Amino acid sequence: MQLLTAEQYRTLEAEMIAATKPGELMELAGAAVVLEIEKRHLFERHTLAVVLCGKGNNGGDGWVVARRLHESERPVEVWSFASRDELTDDAKQSRDRAVSAGVTVKELLDGEALQWASDRSFGDDMPEAEELVEPFTGGPEGENTIMIDALLGSGLNRPVEGFMKQVVNFVGCFGHSYGIAIDIPSGVMADWMEPDYSFRTDYVISRLTVVMFHPRIAHAMSGLMSDNVVVHRLTDRVSRSDLLSNTYFSLHHGGKSPQIRIAEGPGTGCDFGFRGIRHKGEAGRVALIAGSEGKTGAARLAGLAALRSGAGLVTLVLPASCVPHVTGVPEYMTMALPAKDGKLTGEGLDRLFGYRADFSPNVIALGPGMGIGPGPREIVRESLNRDHPLTVVLDADALSVVADDPDLMHELITLRSGGREPDSDHDGYGNWLDEIIVITPHPGEFARLTGMSIDAIQSDRRTVATQFARDRGIFVILKGHQTVIASPDGSVSINTTGNAGMATGGTGDVLTGMIAARLGRIRGEIDVSAVGTIHTALTETVYLHGYAGDLAAAEVGHISLIASDVIQAIPRAIAELQSGNTSIKYRYFDHWTWRTAAELKTELDQ
Repeated sequence: MQLLTAEQYRTLEAEMIAATKPGELMELAGAAVVLEIEKRHLFERHTLAVVLCGKGNNGGDGWVVARRLHESERPVEVWSFASRDELTDDAKQSRDRAVSAGVTVKELLDGEALQWASDRSFGDDMPEAEELVEPFTGGPEGENTIMIDALLGSGLNRPVEGFMKQVVNFVGCFGHSYGIAIDIPSGVMADWMEPDYSFRTDYVISRLTVVMFHPRIAHAMSGLMSDNVVVHRLTDRVSRSDLLSNTYFSLHHGGKSPQIRIAEGPGTGCDFGFRGIRHKGEAGRVALIAGSEGKTGAARLAGLAALRSGAGLVTLVLPASCVPHVTGVPEYMTMALPAKDGKLTGEGLDRLFGYRADFSPNVIALGPGMGIGPGPREIVRESLNRDHPLTVVLDADALSVVADDPDLMHELITLRSGGREPDSDHDGYGNWLDEIIVITPHPGEFARLTGMSIDAIQSDRRTVATQFARDRGIFVILKGHQTVIASPDGSVSINTTGNAGMATGGTGDVLTGMIAARLGRIRGEIDVSAVGTIHTALTETVYLHGYAGDLAAAEVGHISLIASDVIQAIPRAIAELQSGNTSIKYRYFDHWTWRTAAELKTELDQ
């Protein structure tokens, strides 16, 4: 899917307005919304439509919607939050036509009444506040109101404030059976890049979004948009392919020059790092230090995921007592090391590096089911303190070990950077990595690593992950809804695949194995200073992990989804993403369609 920035959209919109008759696009936009309402037979289940109109062209679209519904003898009224004098010229015309047609209008310009209504602090001295909420409260009318959001549109470039914030907060206080946003939910910025909007309250939540012309960045962000999204081209008179952003895996923001690279998949020709692979030793040599008594499942899942993701050689390193529990898979090897109380002690790691040079691991992943304590702590330290460059992935218990030892993180930074400190000339640790360290925390683990609260992390996931990666010269994969991938040079990607069903035990272990497999294939191919290559590989892998989860969920449902289902879906996910023939076109939307102006006219005539 190709997306526009807000600036690109404004350029395209201006050109289309110039190429059409005055008010023509506004009429088409309003007609598109009415068409979607009628197609869904909403008035068979709902008794009233309330159109919320602001002062811009988005409000003008709303006036057209109201007039067309009224002319079709649908029960509708407009709540106008701007006086006629505040409207744009086209919006004034649309308003006047609606009023002349007999549309019922409430002009709501009293911020105090809105505040009273929002707080439900009713009193005898504010009866108009009670009148405001009647369509949205109690009884059949309240339960059957269609709310049509025509307040702000795509021109918003900062959080709402002042009177309009009161309006948005007021709208958000009341339930409605069906909400429709014209172009974009009010309060959502078109260029919004944050991975999680759930901590914001100043935007309107709708079930359907009718997008005009072309989707913007925010339209791809799950949680901001509706379950159903329809794009109406409105006119084919202007075609500006040069405005369209690059197609890629995720939202990418690097340095001071954001690039929008969101799409359904990597497209035809992506080989996920297999170009030039000649034998198994070049396909990644992965050691997974994982598992303890009672937690061998984590090691097994990570190992299977690494194999299914293309690792040439996979070795599970775990206590001897655990080996019988993981021997059901003949494709990976096992190495038993000394243990105490069911956990590895840290002794014997030299055995892991005693293989022939071409078969010793080039990637070590630590943590899944490993346990915590002195032994695991020593394993983390020894795994990083190697004489030769090594990629290390820290997950789960390995992260807990680091969080519990105040000196260990600083020690790891020193080991990784050769004792060097970041400086402005290199833009942090930037482009000189002696060793590659990747951490994959969930918000709780990241909170222990950073000393921040989970709420603080979740409110600005992109920023905190990016800062942590830059300050420490490591790669951060902050898991959760819209996983954040942050690199030492300031690059950050926000993943757009995955689903709620993946919030189940073991899916993180699967991701660890997949990451280890992917990094194993690039370690010998590039100089370790190529941060961008590593960032791309991590972004690809996180996308693939989520896409496999989406395929699995389509088969078994979100409730029944387990980590093994994700592993089983990996081969199909790779095949679809390599070919570009993805079966899940855009998983966030149950309904995603495009309509040209000609198609719209045909359907309207019917």
